[in-house]
Formats: sequence, C-alpha cells, structure tokens
Amino acid sequence: MVFAFVASSSGVATEVLTTARFARQVLSGRWFTLLACLLILSASGATYAFGIYSRALKSALGYDQRAVATLAFFKDLGSNVAVPTGLLSKVAPPWAMLAVGAAMNLAGYLMVYLSLAPGRAERPPPPLLWLMCVYVCVGANSQALAGTGALVTCVRNFPEARGTVLGLLKGYVGHSSTILAQICLALYGGRDAWSLVLLIAWLPAAVVSLKKLVLTLM
Repeated sequence: MVFAFVASSSGVATEVLTTARFARQVLSGRWFTLLACLLILSASGATYAFGIYSRALKSALGYDQRAVATLAFFKDLGSNVAVPTGLLSKVAPPWAMLAVGAAMNLAGYLMVYLSLAPGRAERPPPPLLWLMCVYVCVGANSQALAGTGALVTCVRNFPEARGTVLGLLKGYVGHSSTILAQICLALYGGRDAWSLVLLIAWLPAAVVSLKKLVLTLM
C-alpha cells in the first residue's frame, strides 16, 4: 500500500512537471528572468565598443579627430541621460521598455552600419555630422532603457539580495564589449569594424524578441 501511494505520488509529480503550466512557471520565474536579463545586458553595452569602430568612422566618413570626439560626446550623452527612461518606467511595464530600447538600438546602429558598410550600391550618401550624432545618441540611449528594465525587474524579484544582483548585472554591462567582440569574431571572422556595428544593431533586438517569443508560445 505504501509502495502504491509512492508510485501514485510519483506519477502525479511527473505529470505536473511535464505540463505546459509548469514550463511557463519556470520560464516566467525570477531565476529565468535573471538569466534573461544577464543575456540582455551582455548584448546592450555597445557604448563600450565605440573605440573599436571609431577609426572606421573616421576613415570611411572622412571625419577628423574633432568630429570623432563630438560623436563620442553624443554617445556618452545618450547612454547617461535617462530622465525619459525613468518617466517611462512609471507608466510602462519592463517588457515594453525593453522593446522600445531594442527598437531604438536597431534604428540607431543600423543607420550607422549603412553609413559605414562598403561596396553597397544602396548605401545612402555619408550623413552630415549632426545627423550621425543623432544616430549614435539614439542607439546609445537604448542602453539606459535596457538597463532600467532589467535592473528594476531583478531588484523587485530579489529584494533580499538587491546589492548582489545590481553588481552582477552591471558587471555584465561592463563586459559586454568583450562579449560582442568575441561573438563578432565567431560569426563574421572579425574582418572589419562595420561587422561589429551590424552585430550591435541586431543582437540586442534578437535577444529581447526571443525572450518575449518564448513566453508567448508557452
């Protein structure tokens, strides 16, 4: 009788573990959310990779050092001015902030890539400096949206260890340029700087979309 009860309990537990409801509970749980936020932030630190492709900007667009320094200023401006992001966090859920950030990242850095990529008949003419500053600023501002969405979510999920969680997440942002460079080397062979800009443009949007798609399908 005891063995029958154990077998019955084991069967029920196995059935519960294999249901879609349990899978969705795991995927929407705080530990999977932490993993997803780590992946998002690992691909969201494009501002730290500016030094890698700044020489390509200088040579391909005919900029001097002063123009490159101006672009660097607007890159820092976009990544550090987060007042609109804070206001948006008051009225929008984290997934909406991540989606807006991914769209801004794709739009900004894709225009930078189209300005850099050689040998393309459909490439637009080199933009004016102020327009390139807008592209870089918009792409860099997506880092604030991704960081706020991920950090707020994880702090709410781990209130007892918020300091550890914040340090872990911010550490991955700092290492993101190295991670992006290695992924670029694996995918494109590290042949040129514009390949890195292309990776910076689509990878964060792909990571955010993949997480949202997984949760939607379950």
